[in-house]
Amino acid sequence: MQRYTYKVVEVREKLVGGKMSGGKLEKLLNDHAEDGWQLKAITSAEVKGRLEGRE
Repeated sequence: MQRYTYKVVEVREKLVGGKMSGGKLEKLLNDHAEDGWQLKAITSAEVKGRLEGRE
């Protein structure tokens, strides 16, 4: 029976509204591929609400 190992990588480019450039994403994927990892899925999450003025 084949077993799988999973790795979750959380990437934060900027605090608000930032996008990761294609070049940075490519480097990140290639760095992990060198260690034998293969991309299974990619998702993005948007943070809603204000980050300023929290007490």
